[in-house]
Amino acid sequence: MGGIACFCYREGIDFAFQGDLARVNFAPSPFFVPDGRGLLVLDPSLFRPVQDPSRADVFLFPFDIGTAIDAGFRDAIEALIADLPFFPGRAERHIIVDIADSPQSVRLDVALFKMSVMRSGDPAGKAVVLWYDVPPHVLARRPTFDIEHAEYDTCFIGTYSHVARLAAVHSVRRHAPTLRFYEKGEHNITVRDGFFYTARHDAHETAVRQRRYVHTIQRSLTVLCPPGVGPQSVRMYETMYLGRIPVLFDYDVAYPFEDRIDYRAFTLMLPQDDMLGTAGPMLEEWLRGQSTDRLRERCALAAKTWRNWFAKPDRLRLMLEEGARVFGLPHPGR
Repeated sequence: MGGIACFCYREGIDFAFQGDLARVNFAPSPFFVPDGRGLLVLDPSLFRPVQDPSRADVFLFPFDIGTAIDAGFRDAIEALIADLPFFPGRAERHIIVDIADSPQSVRLDVALFKMSVMRSGDPAGKAVVLWYDVPPHVLARRPTFDIEHAEYDTCFIGTYSHVARLAAVHSVRRHAPTLRFYEKGEHNITVRDGFFYTARHDAHETAVRQRRYVHTIQRSLTVLCPPGVGPQSVRMYETMYLGRIPVLFDYDVAYPFEDRIDYRAFTLMLPQDDMLGTAGPMLEEWLRGQSTDRLRERCALAAKTWRNWFAKPDRLRLMLEEGARVFGLPHPGR
């Protein structure tokens, strides 16, 4: 039997959620997949479950800790992980997944797989940077590269969940008057007890909004992808998939596979400093210097990069292969 020998901690046997953590709705680690009976099991193509911890190559905490981090319970989740029965002396072999919007994370020497990572600051240690899955309503459309028929130079459709989003939109609207700009934003996120709540829409309205979102991106040359609750945005990956140019903000954000993907070859990266004053004019000036052929090349490279690195069937294996490179974990093999 192949796969990495993995000891998976069991709730109620090896640990228990208490205090603040008992209020958190934890999601399972993404390394679990449904079996033929609809139950979640460790991905058998990657892991070989073992009951004897002395035979384990890695130790997996079975839940995504991101919700606890976003809720402000970092100290509590750190204490729980550090108190796991086989943690002492094996910390670096513990796989912890943190799909949190907050760039904060556990300050432990573990194999950390995290969504929102900054190059400086917290977390100070290494991390495998995760990426967002492109949702089905976007995957239902095929990438197109007929940019000569684009109606907009740039667009933004979404929620104003961060001041940076408002700054980017206002800068384009106020300080880049020659840009053809489509904008539809709304303030529909509230925060309570550390949790984020988004306004819900009925099925028909949701379908209409989704069609408008995808259609607008495909009618645009570039797409504003400012940070939201966290520094990364699913909008960047959706834009890449659809074959358009993401406009990113803040040079300090870490992106997946940065040592092997040249993000500057198919995105436009702008500094977050003084976004209100500079974002629009910098985008306006950059577009003036681009030919249609150069823009089309960037669009095609964006879509190709998504296919090569972020297509969903390869996600878990790519994560573990990166874990082998970054942390020295066992390679998942083929």
